[in-house]
Amino acid sequence: MNYNFYDAMSKAETSVTTTMGKFASTFAPIDDMSAGLKLALDLVGLGFALAAAPVWNSGKSSPNTRSVQQQMY
Repeated sequence: MNYNFYDAMSKAETSVTTTMGKFASTFAPIDDMSAGLKLALDLVGLGFALAAAPVWNSGKSSPNTRSVQQQMY
């Protein structure tokens, strides 16, 4: 009885394993992007972040700036 159960599980595993490749390629294809394209996109993103960082921090004021502004008004 145990051998029959083991044999059935082994056959089921083999059947699922062989069809899983077709299933994954049909429903979850993996796009093959070249390493050069990935590197170029990373550099563009890094350049944008470095260029835009001062703009993001321009609205932020330090505590010293607030006290000076309060003294003026």
